Amino acid sequence: MDEAKGRTVAELYRLNVRGTIGVLEQAARENRIDIADALRRFFDTNFRISHKLRTLIAQKHRVYEQIM
Repeated sequence: MDEAKGRTVAELYRLNVRGTIGVLEQAARENRIDIADALRRFFDTNFRISHKLRTLIAQKHRVYEQIM
């Protein structure tokens, strides 16, 4: 699915739109996952994300030293 089109349709139906990182963050808040492990594994995939954004996310969750 085209992400931009999917988000547009979801917003038309007034659904909450959340990206992959947002889903991981929510799961961590609910103590369903270990955020450091999840981010490490996620960053090891071929998912396209800028180094700057990776750094900001890692710093936000105080796991920079563990995963970068």
